[in-house]
Amino acid sequence: METIKLKRVRPEAIVPTIASEGAAGADLHATRKEVLKPGEHKLIHTGWSVEMPERDMYIQIVPRSGLALKHGVTVLNSPGTIDSDYRGEIGVILVNHGQFAFTIQPGERIAQMIVGRSLTQAYPLEEVTELSETDRGEGGFGSTGVEAQPLVPGVSVLEAAAAVSATEGEGQPAVSSVTTSTADITSAATTDAPTPAPTDAPVDTVQQVGVSAANAAALSDAGIAIVSDPAPVTSTTDAQVSTNV
Repeated sequence: METIKLKRVRPEAIVPTIASEGAAGADLHATRKEVLKPGEHKLIHTGWSVEMPERDMYIQIVPRSGLALKHGVTVLNSPGTIDSDYRGEIGVILVNHGQFAFTIQPGERIAQMIVGRSLTQAYPLEEVTELSETDRGEGGFGSTGVEAQPLVPGVSVLEAAAAVSATEGEGQPAVSSVTTSTADITSAATTDAPTPAPTDAPVDTVQQVGVSAANAAALSDAGIAIVSDPAPVTSTTDAQVSTNV
């Protein structure tokens, strides 16, 4: 029977443990006490180096769910990969995403190692000028997921954005602050004819929310109401964006 060979490189190292019959990985243990401050990351020693029986095998280092859930401590480069020809000590890069310092005790389980096989060596890499076509093509980053929800019933986010962009490029500044409340949306959605932005509004009133008069009219036509920001604003860069729907 082929085995994965473990070489002890630190006398205090604890043999990786498999917690149950159905466990996918073996738990790795810290060899010494370490303190991780919030936002800090450190290399934690395990005290072991490995040798895998076949060249196409590898080990991935993945987080322990308990540490992540309870303390915000996880593997920074998850999953870390150990190649079959690596003979150095297994080190785990832990990071503390929590709000409090976390103390790693000697012998504490800090991560899991999972053995897998890679096809990278089985298929040579080849540079080409064209790839085969598929129905999906270059679609990615959520292209097959759920579409964005509209701000106002019957008015999609794309339609609202198009209404604004149509007025840009003509010397009009882009929207830097739009505030919509539930009452504003209800009013805008139930009004038979959208009310255009008043053309005689003072310039400083328009600038207070960072929306030009033309853009305000375009947003109103799209069914999005524009209201003044309650906080005092001295410039368009100080304005805030909030959508309360």
